[in-house]
Amino acid sequence: MRKFLQQGKLDGLCGLYSVLHCLDYLCGPFDENYHNELFSTLVKKQPEIFPTCVYEGTVKSNVVKWLKIGSRKLGVKIDVVSAYETRYFNNNAEYWREMQKLTNSKDVCAIIGMGEPWNHWTVVTHIKSNRVHFLDSYGIKSRSIKWFGNGANQTQILTNETLLIQRIG
Repeated sequence: MRKFLQQGKLDGLCGLYSVLHCLDYLCGPFDENYHNELFSTLVKKQPEIFPTCVYEGTVKSNVVKWLKIGSRKLGVKIDVVSAYETRYFNNNAEYWREMQKLTNSKDVCAIIGMGEPWNHWTVVTHIKSNRVHFLDSYGIKSRSIKWFGNGANQTQILTNETLLIQRIG
């Protein structure tokens, strides 16, 4: 049977899609036409990073810029915090416990960077019953906290790539 490609198989736009998912979660839901309009605005406001980010992905500073551009377009205030730029966690469980406390409100979510083997940006909406719940362009809905780690068959979390986003007002 023929397999069809999805976002992430060929392009590196997961950072941009994460911003769209985040804004939809905090300010939506948006219809497809508005998603297209918002996507177009985000792309046009940072032409200097295209087309490179399509095949190489993007960095956290571009994700932050997209969040700010998107919130201005929507006319909403958001607070974007890179909370763990220099913080070290003793283990993944400590990171997820703190993330669970921080994302327990509908007006807060996080965009996180997954390391190997994914090298992927995704949105964490909440954590419940030791499961992390996502809005994700690659199709990930939820995963056990044990799915993350530095061991074999685990996914690394780049804690310094975590962005906490809160809608204000």
